[in-house]
Amino acid sequence: MFRGENRFVTVPANVLLAVVLVSGCKPPVAPTAPAPATAPAGKGAVAAEVEDQLKSALYQLQPENLGIDSRIDDAVSVLNNWWGAVKAAELEPTGLTPPAIPEALLPAPVRELLDKDLYDTQDGQHLRNCYLAKQIGENIGSPTDKEQDRIVKIFDWVCRNVSLLPEDEITPPLGLYEVLVLGRGRPLDRAVIFGEILRQLRLDSVILHPAGAFEEDSPWLMGVLLDGKVSLFDPRLGLPIPQGDVAKTAHITASATLDELLKHPEWLEPLAARSDQPYEPSIEQLQSAQVSVLTPAMGWSARMWRLEQLLPGDQLCVLYDPPAKLGEAPSIFERVAVSFPGKKPEEIDRFVDPQLRVQRDSREMADAIRTMQVAQSALLVPFVISNDGPAATGRRPVPTQRQLKTRTLQIKGRYADAIAQYVSIRQLGVTPPPDPSLTLIYARAAEDAFYWSCLCKVDSNQLESASQMLSDYVKRYRRGGRWLIGARQALAECQIALKQNAAAIETLKMSLPDDPARTSTAVQIKWLTGLSTAKPE
Repeated sequence: MFRGENRFVTVPANVLLAVVLVSGCKPPVAPTAPAPATAPAGKGAVAAEVEDQLKSALYQLQPENLGIDSRIDDAVSVLNNWWGAVKAAELEPTGLTPPAIPEALLPAPVRELLDKDLYDTQDGQHLRNCYLAKQIGENIGSPTDKEQDRIVKIFDWVCRNVSLLPEDEITPPLGLYEVLVLGRGRPLDRAVIFGEILRQLRLDSVILHPAGAFEEDSPWLMGVLLDGKVSLFDPRLGLPIPQGDVAKTAHITASATLDELLKHPEWLEPLAARSDQPYEPSIEQLQSAQVSVLTPAMGWSARMWRLEQLLPGDQLCVLYDPPAKLGEAPSIFERVAVSFPGKKPEEIDRFVDPQLRVQRDSREMADAIRTMQVAQSALLVPFVISNDGPAATGRRPVPTQRQLKTRTLQIKGRYADAIAQYVSIRQLGVTPPPDPSLTLIYARAAEDAFYWSCLCKVDSNQLESASQMLSDYVKRYRRGGRWLIGARQALAECQIALKQNAAAIETLKMSLPDDPARTSTAVQIKWLTGLSTAKPE
């Protein structure tokens, strides 16, 4: 099940099977009760054994292990055994009790799911997402950086590593981990990933949108709450909302706040692709915007609160966020309301669910699943031939998952290691596979490895090398390349950073009419052209 606005949406079994290769989990199963724990003598020995169980579950749920050396349901089983041992040894967290989820926030079936005592598959997915987001946040910038600079760096990283899908491409519902591993998504996927990384840094984020239920195709912005202000970002354009000095710089390093923008509506003008098409959301729309909190529903579960309280010191992570007051700690709605004078906590909308998308026509969804399966299969290369199994099966290709392992290294910021691994995977494009049916998958994996190697260079600030590699990618895959949109954008970013604005303009002009980033491209071209014609002061 994936959670909806006020309903459950049942995902067909074949959709769930389609994401197994990436998520490392089987279709969700009901959690089983933990076996009764037999505690050894001595409180210290008990506590140590219980903590070892928890460490084992957390190890299996780490992104570098999950789907490679472990599976979600196995890790969840260990987690439930751990909880049984905690209760048997009377080691439950003491003091505060997590508040009940207010009825107005979620429909009854969802609240019942979150109130269960045992951990389930969705808990495992939540834990994996939290730890992955934490690792990304720690890798991009450092606590000593100016916080606004680090936030912009994280936003740039997310937009670079989640290339926008074509608007007419249908995809099954995917979560944070799947979107990041596959590297393609919608603007809302960018917002959710950005928001979760910020949550691990203990920063709140919201979506500002027209009143009523959130719609992805309506004008909206993302707001990041910092020092009582709301910094604004546009995941559709892939740009922070610029401050007034935008005309003097090719790259935005600090975003405007909502207060500043309401005083300076002219700051939106550079974001309009054409003079007859004003940027949206407009100032008027922002003045009356609905505020929706970006936070995962699983983070409201009492299960996550007790788990976070018992985490080992070297594995601390933000798993829980109170939906209502917890002791002296305000709810997320109370915290957010502080940055929006005049709004009461109850006027702040609940979270925008990232995984829910209304199902399309079954035939369209079937096509989407087939496309997704090819993309996922490319993460499992190279394949080796195994003679194991029944004689009737014969020799069969078995995945090594090297591409998935390498992509995980890249996401975690181990760029040198990832680049070295991608070199061998790129050779698969000219290497006969062990089975002719794998030819397309090998070719796709080689292209993915080429493009992701380029991003490793960009993210590790090897800009000249990245620029050359991206130029090579664009030339080689100029007809039908899967990553042309992202590659052109990344190449332009490198050229801008290298003060090659004229070259960046030419790169951006290669955009195609059906490019989902065409508006952003038009804005950047106008922007850079203005810089090149501006008279020096």
